[in-house]
Order: sequence, then structure tokens, then C-alpha cells
Amino acid sequence: MGKVYVARAADETQIPVYGQLGADVMARGFTRDAFGAILRKRRDQTRMFLMDKRALASIGNAYADEILFAAASTPRPSATS
Repeated sequence: MGKVYVARAADETQIPVYGQLGADVMARGFTRDAFGAILRKRRDQTRMFLMDKRALASIGNAYADEILFAAASTPRPSATS
């Protein structure tokens, strides 16, 4: 499913895609305002946004599903809409 790279900090730039990773949602500097700034630039589906490593580096498939479930979000239109 994935790959693991072991590298010295000085060699991190040699890891494929590593330099393209977006914000780390677990970092202290990641705030609601920081999330809003990233979100304002996007127009894709919520799940695709959450899983885009160029936007948010820390969220994968399972976490995206859990986030959307907790938010009671579904891609299907409701019967009342």
C-alpha cells in the first residue's frame, strides 16, 4: 500500500514526492485559520481534498472516511433536498 523511506534529514529532498507534501494537520502551527486558507483555494470534492497530500500531508483514506462520518457528510443528496 505504501513505501517507507529511512533517510537523514539532509537527504529528505531525495525522497520522491516528499517536497510536495502539504500542511501537517498534527503540527502546532496548523490552526483553523491555516486550514481555512488552504480550503479557500480549493473547489474539489471534500473527500478528494482531504486525501490530497499536496494540501494536507497527514490524512489518508481511512482518516478521510472517519472525518466525513463524524461530520455526518455524505456525497449522496438527501431525500429532503
